[in-house]
Amino acid sequence: MKAIIGYLGVPRRSLQSFLQRWIVDGVQSLPGKKSGRPPGSQKVTLPIIAAIKEKQETSAIGKFRMAAFLKQQFGVEVSPASCGRFMAKNRHLYALLARPQKVPPPKKLMPFKATYPHQYWSVDICSIEHHRLPDHDGPFYIITVLDNYSRKIVASAPSRTQDLWAFLLVFCTALYVYGAPAGLVSDGGSVFTAHASVALYQRLAIRKEQIEAGKPWQDYVETHFAVMKRMELYALERATTWEEVCATHARFVVDYNNQEHFAHQDRSDGRHTPSEVMGWVRGQPVEAPTLRELFDLIYGTRKINRVGYIRYANWRIYSDEQLAGQKASVWVMKETHTLTIVHEEAALAEYGVLFAADGRHFDEMRESRTFPSPAHPPPPRLWDERVMDAIEWRKVYRARQYAPRRRRKLGTSFIQEPLFA
Repeated sequence: MKAIIGYLGVPRRSLQSFLQRWIVDGVQSLPGKKSGRPPGSQKVTLPIIAAIKEKQETSAIGKFRMAAFLKQQFGVEVSPASCGRFMAKNRHLYALLARPQKVPPPKKLMPFKATYPHQYWSVDICSIEHHRLPDHDGPFYIITVLDNYSRKIVASAPSRTQDLWAFLLVFCTALYVYGAPAGLVSDGGSVFTAHASVALYQRLAIRKEQIEAGKPWQDYVETHFAVMKRMELYALERATTWEEVCATHARFVVDYNNQEHFAHQDRSDGRHTPSEVMGWVRGQPVEAPTLRELFDLIYGTRKINRVGYIRYANWRIYSDEQLAGQKASVWVMKETHTLTIVHEEAALAEYGVLFAADGRHFDEMRESRTFPSPAHPPPPRLWDERVMDAIEWRKVYRARQYAPRRRRKLGTSFIQEPLFA
């Protein structure tokens, strides 16, 4: 009984009275009976305490994020102080890892603090070093675009690479859904300062800003990545398939955008989540035809044939035979001289290219690397990969030129006779 009293934080007399009522009256008589608990403590029930313990075991969030989690999942408003007390009891009883107490540093002036939605977006790439993906060597990456004012994630996706095409894919998704911001903040990464990216900023009148070297705290995404790791790193490191990684991150984006944020706790308008703060506000509209015009030279869509090849610029390029009949996106980057084939935000293959004098056609293509197929489960192969390599299986080769189209001559029989004399 002593352990129960210490865990629930109730007097001994109250616990004895509760047990006596349970023995005599059973479950039916408990509602309406007044317990001896302090006012306001009835909302923290045993299922909520169990949810707090389970969340502590699978994440490293603090008491404020725990209160936001309980409000989103159960609709119960538990104060951060109460969450902190129960979390401390769980750490003591179950030997859970205690978070180190840090002295809060003095607040620094944020040069890119926004005063309205879509004034500044911040973008960066976070690497996940430890994972259990059997078909992926090295880290994978999380590319995130964040609105500085509302702290809402406007676009974010896992990626096997941190190439230019991966950044542009996520950034263009944000542009299509939310419109264009007034400014974009990033570090000096090559994908953010590439010629294709700069041309996109200039065309959409986006002012490109860059944080100072050695001062990552100026980028709001750096703080966001710390929150992201505390909320979903446990699940990301234990995912065994790429589908689990994408599903885990999608759940995190929804939870993050709809949970109360520490930056909005003092707002007087009742809006405390990133989604509520942004509301219906959108940036400068960017239509789909405009995006297609911007990426006319570096973006295209092709259909994968029955043996896994696509045709692009008079070349036959292998992508994945398991996706026969599906559509794939082709990203051609002139700066890096690469051609990447993408299917549903997953890279299939990347090839090196040598441009001709006109800047549009290819003089030469060479195989660079391929990625694991996103098709699940894969069908059994009829041949061994080593056998195909031994017979010089060509994954890229020049195709035949299309025959010129013949113009059909219209005879007199196709001429419409006059309807009226």
